[in-house]
This record gives sequence, structure tokens and C-alpha cells, in this order.
Amino acid sequence: ARLRDAGFEAGRALYDDFAAWMADRAGVEDPSRASLATFGASLGAYAAAHGWGTLELEADGAGAHGLPTLRATRWFEVEPERAAPYPACHFTTGLLAGFLGRLAGQPLAVLE
Repeated sequence: ARLRDAGFEAGRALYDDFAAWMADRAGVEDPSRASLATFGASLGAYAAAHGWGTLELEADGAGAHGLPTLRATRWFEVEPERAAPYPACHFTTGLLAGFLGRLAGQPLAVLE
């Protein structure tokens, strides 16, 4: 729970950095007003530029319950030697919840 809480606070702060980065590179001052395509491309480029790995927004409703899905591959925290079907991290779950909650303007739950 502490890792999720720390990630949540970090994600809320990270949103400000991403918003400035997106304004500089995509000319969008408010990420919440960007199209899903522009937001997804910018988020993926941001993650890659900061050494996190590949992050893709699948907005076609292919995710759980027809919701958009973020798919991370070659992600910085993945430990290939673990036998888990899907890598997961409590800190990243909180980070994405804080970040995406700022984007949405309301609390969001994140499943990883």
C-alpha cells in the first residue's frame, strides 16, 4: 500500500512534467484536451525519451470492459527471470493512477 501511495503522489507530480513536455513537442497546452491519438503518441514518446521503455495506448476498446489500455513492453521494471504471466509493480500502479487521475480530473483505478 505504501508503494502505491508513493507512486500515486509521484504520478500527480509527473503529470506536470509531461504537460510541459507535451506543450513543447506537440503544441498541446492541456493534455486532457488532446485527441486520444495525440495523447497516446505523446505519452509513448515521453516514456521512451525518459528510458522507461515502450508504452502504447490502445484506444480501440480492446482492453478490459472495452476501455482504453496502456500496453508497456520492454518496460524498465520488468524482470524477465520471474515466472509471472504479467509483470506488475505496486509503485507503477500508483504512478499511473495519480498521473491518469490528474488527466481525467477525478480519481481512477489502475489494474496492472
